[in-house]
Amino acid sequence: MSRILALTISVLALTAAGLATAAQARAEDEGTIYQRYADIRERLYACHLESKDGWDTQTDERKADCRRLTRYYVLYGWTGEGFSLHVHCRTPQHCIPTPNGEPPADQPMPAGATVYDIKVAREAVHRKKKRRHHKKARARRSRAAAHGSAAAAR
Repeated sequence: MSRILALTISVLALTAAGLATAAQARAEDEGTIYQRYADIRERLYACHLESKDGWDTQTDERKADCRRLTRYYVLYGWTGEGFSLHVHCRTPQHCIPTPNGEPPADQPMPAGATVYDIKVAREAVHRKKKRRHHKKARARRSRAAAHGSAAAAR
């Protein structure tokens, strides 16, 4: 009988320890979720502030980071809410988990929300011009080849 009682007590103790560990893991997970959400929100807000100033102080690296962020996320807030901004996912494939107390990032934005959509100008891409051989040069080379000169060997 004492063995059964000891076994029951040990099973209960292990169960309680498992529940405590699971609760602690959930709390750490919630902290990680909030940290990532807050990081994305702060980086988007920094991009928004910089876009208002004309992108003069941003490095190319930071502009590229803003381009990546604005491809997947947008900031929004309500006018009567003070200065609390929220993150909304543009695509469900890149949506982040939302911490408790924040509106779900994968749900539609509420009607009447102020959207802070940031437009980051892409870098100018200059295409290389194709080198075109002039007809005169081609004619000169063909004449030189016909005469067997050294210029044709080039």
